[in-house]
Amino acid sequence: GDVLVSATNDITLNADFSVSGLMDLQAAAIIIDTASVTSTGTQTYTGATEIAQDTHLTGSTITFDGTVDSSAGQQYLLHVSGSLLVTGMIGNSAPLLGVLVDNAVTVEFQDTVHVSDEGLNITATDSVTFDGQVTTTDDGMVAGNGDVLVSATNDITVNANFDIDGLVDFEATNIEVVTSLMISGGSQSYRASGDLRLEVDDIDAGGGVLLEAQRTTFKSGQGETIQLN
Repeated sequence: GDVLVSATNDITLNADFSVSGLMDLQAAAIIIDTASVTSTGTQTYTGATEIAQDTHLTGSTITFDGTVDSSAGQQYLLHVSGSLLVTGMIGNSAPLLGVLVDNAVTVEFQDTVHVSDEGLNITATDSVTFDGQVTTTDDGMVAGNGDVLVSATNDITVNANFDIDGLVDFEATNIEVVTSLMISGGSQSYRASGDLRLEVDDIDAGGGVLLEAQRTTFKSGQGETIQLN
């Protein structure tokens, strides 16, 4: 059956969960200190969520209605199998090691995302949307270089600046990037089987830029030529 829990202060998950139904947790602080939470329905975490170890969440849709951080002084990997919606900041006080998303229909980040060595690796059958700045930092804690790898069957939409230590690789039917800066230490690849729209003032890629599309539209926010470095 469903699991519905509301608390004024904290909710802590310190054992693996398997729920036949949905799970809805609401509290000022939610601490996920377990390796696995599985549900046949949705999972909703309303409050400031702390990831206290490498965690794998599996459900139809995982929603974080609030901030998501690692435990103070630590960096942990968040693995989501299912669609993902995050309304608050990721890694504002303590960056996640990375975010891995698979088996998703849609993925949406409505605020800033800050992760480290493992970066972002996202696959969705419909769309992926970034509405807040995305930053990855390669701090050498583990093998990895802060890459951002995103694949969507339909659309990838970027409405915020990217500052990436590693490479950026987007692959979808349609890709739209409307922002000021796309900065990466490695290469940037935009591979669209349909339309590619880049409305960016500055693309700065340490390893070059690859553009593939049936139709490509370039425009800067000031109506000027895009600068490619």
